[in-house]
Amino acid sequence: MRYLLCNGSPKGSTGNTARILDALAEGISSAPGQHIIRANLNRVQEHESVVSTLLESEVIIIAFPLYTDAMPGITMAFIEALRPHIDRFETHTFCFIVQSGFPERIHCEPVEKYLVRLTEILGAKYGGTLILGGGMMMNPKRFQIVNHIGARLSDTHIFDETCIKKATPLIRFPVVSRGIISLATKLPIAQSFWDSQLRANGAYE
Repeated sequence: MRYLLCNGSPKGSTGNTARILDALAEGISSAPGQHIIRANLNRVQEHESVVSTLLESEVIIIAFPLYTDAMPGITMAFIEALRPHIDRFETHTFCFIVQSGFPERIHCEPVEKYLVRLTEILGAKYGGTLILGGGMMMNPKRFQIVNHIGARLSDTHIFDETCIKKATPLIRFPVVSRGIISLATKLPIAQSFWDSQLRANGAYE
């Protein structure tokens, strides 16, 4: 089986997205006969070459961080590069990984719906979207979840639904919790980091 792992993070090989794909690749490699190719989409000039590799792959995983409820521009640019080949994906499976600083799953659900629709437009098989909320540092528990998803791919070619649910089980904070969080964000200590960034960039006033 030939896999293409696309890293849609502007940070390339140095960010959380890369570490998540490391865990996935390790899981995939646990089964014999798996061929893994990785691509960093922040190298925009290489997108056409990556598309050529994609066409020769069977399972494509596109992973990216969510920035204020939106995917990075480099990821969208790569998706746009697929348009000329829209009728050539019948034998391909597309899977997605979305990692976000928001702990609630609800923030990622709109882009998840888009990814489902995108796969339909491409005429490919949809293999699932793994949502990793709460900043998604790769702690041992989450590493195990992603690793297991990779190990299962060789058998099913789709993401394990049970693991997807375990990864970010919180859909939305309860009403009481949302009220407390809303009040807490108005406290000076909650704004201190952002204020320091504004001052550092001469934008505070």
